[in-house]
Amino acid sequence: MNTTQLLPQPVRTAFPLGDIYITERAQQRLSATRVINALARHAQGDWGDLDAEDIYANELASEFGGAILSTYGRSDQKFWVRTDHERLATIVMLPEDYVSSFHAGEISTPEVSGGQP
Repeated sequence: MNTTQLLPQPVRTAFPLGDIYITERAQQRLSATRVINALARHAQGDWGDLDAEDIYANELASEFGGAILSTYGRSDQKFWVRTDHERLATIVMLPEDYVSSFHAGEISTPEVSGGQP
């Protein structure tokens, strides 16, 4: 999965976002405004379009540790914002980015472009 590092995280957040990345597909499909708005919502604890069980899991993860996943948009504009359990990185991705990376074995160590070497 190819990713590009984005700007530093917003000033006020409910939890640290770490370095922020976006996959190549998400960058091509989503407007910068949508991505920035979603990152702000995610950072403030607005998980987007999740069911009650996933909202509860995110609340526990934000308080006690664990990965946090938000989902925004619908149909071909649906995308995810995921912060890892260590709060070192947040990635904006499309559902198909996750599936293709999982099958390629890249999910834990995505290829990053534009970040630190």
